Amino acid sequence: LTSDPEITRDVAEVFQRLTSGSGLRDYNRLLVAPEHLRDGIADRIRSEAHPGGRIVLKINSLADPAIIQELYAASQAGCEIDLIVRGICCLRPGVAGLSDRIRVHSILGRFLEHSRIFRFGSPTGDADYWLGSADLMPRNLDMRVETLVPIKDASLRRRIDRILASYLQDDIARWELAPNGNWKQVGGHRHVQNLLIEASIAEALKFFQHPSAQDGRYAGGVERAAERILITGANGNLGRQLVESLS
Repeated sequence: LTSDPEITRDVAEVFQRLTSGSGLRDYNRLLVAPEHLRDGIADRIRSEAHPGGRIVLKINSLADPAIIQELYAASQAGCEIDLIVRGICCLRPGVAGLSDRIRVHSILGRFLEHSRIFRFGSPTGDADYWLGSADLMPRNLDMRVETLVPIKDASLRRRIDRILASYLQDDIARWELAPNGNWKQVGGHRHVQNLLIEASIAEALKFFQHPSAQDGRYAGGVERAAERILITGANGNLGRQLVESLS
């Protein structure tokens, strides 16, 4: 959620366009398909096409030939690339001389992986962060209205860094795409979705134990959520702590 006036103005223009066809075709902060999103993604990939460059993308599908070629070129120029792709991936990672520095991971778990996260650059430097609706397919980039929004808030950027780091831990159960196009199971038995649930509960505990949160306005909803966590068994100990903190 944001109240940033430049972003909300852009969003209003997108909906004006969808409902009446009279919205703007130029935006201050958003990347919007089909006009600007393709070039915006390509430009940001090229900006990391150098030794020390870094790209992490979390998407559902990667099938756009031009974007795949940009990623290949960035890899050949020295950029390290991790792609977290739930489903279709037409890129071949780890091919000598073509995609040596590209790794493709896929997470399949109890919950549907549906978020899209784009990070261009190292989190220790001046990285560029985006969230949005678009996958990297011709239909998303050229034939639909899709949007990406920049993330400028430092605390939200750190949270995104923690989320991406969780997905890329070596001991996380996941699938990995081999250079020959086959998928293989790798990692350990820990599941990233459970890690994210635990992190969310820990954040809720921290919030509700703060003196400013003791007026009880939110207790009912969080208590019901905590009880559901106990039922589903995501993390019993943290769920009990959360329920106890609200009792």
